[in-house]
Amino acid sequence: MTNKMENVTINPENDKHFYQLKVSDFRIRVFLEELVLADTTNALLKEVGNEIYDGVFYILEKDVASEYFFISSSKTYCPIKGEASYLSFELDGYLISDIAWTYKKPLPISENIKGMIGFYQNKVSFRLDPNQIKSGNI
Repeated sequence: MTNKMENVTINPENDKHFYQLKVSDFRIRVFLEELVLADTTNALLKEVGNEIYDGVFYILEKDVASEYFFISSSKTYCPIKGEASYLSFELDGYLISDIAWTYKKPLPISENIKGMIGFYQNKVSFRLDPNQIKSGNI
């Protein structure tokens, strides 16, 4: 079930497992050391209703430096979102496995994150710039 008014997506089998998406109002950049992996003013912040997960910024593929990534063989399944494919980073022989993930074909209730990319907070750093605020929300 998706509550379109509040952008809440709920696991039909466990109403305590859900996520809510909010449009970010500011610029977000994703870094690996000083290398910019993503730069966007169109991120979605996913807040979850299951305490074992941290919040996640989902970033449009077009705002990610895709030349550094390849799809790994790793896959996981979420009963709300579907099958996740993982992205690994490689540059000049330096490899970080499964640094990010995406849902190429999410379940119908999670179409709002189709093709967006989430990064692991323990593998990258985020810089949020509230001085570059968007005028209005999507």
